[in-house]
Amino acid sequence: PIFTPSKRDIAWRVMREHVLAHNRMVDGVKIGKCLGTSQDRALGRVVYHDAECEKQGLPGCTGAGSSCRFCNVKNAKKATKDWPVCPDVVCENYDVKKKNCETLKRYAVPDETP
Repeated sequence: PIFTPSKRDIAWRVMREHVLAHNRMVDGVKIGKCLGTSQDRALGRVVYHDAECEKQGLPGCTGAGSSCRFCNVKNAKKATKDWPVCPDVVCENYDVKKKNCETLKRYAVPDETP
């Protein structure tokens, strides 16, 4: 007999895959070697390392094969519309109030089966 997973099993697997992907994204965010300018930082625009940029072109990514990405702090004087809100690692590194960045945290990964 052929095993056919239930809708619940499929939904569980999809949710688990989303949690794993989210955690990989969080793990790929850091300051790294990406450097912006003091002029950009004064306007609220910062560059950070985002491993997702290496896989796909996202708003703020600096180019093909690069892991550097621009972001805006929430109180930016001159924000670029399509760039993401800066992750909390940016606020921690550049002494920006934490409320002006997005908090990224890992989620607990569900067991493989419900």
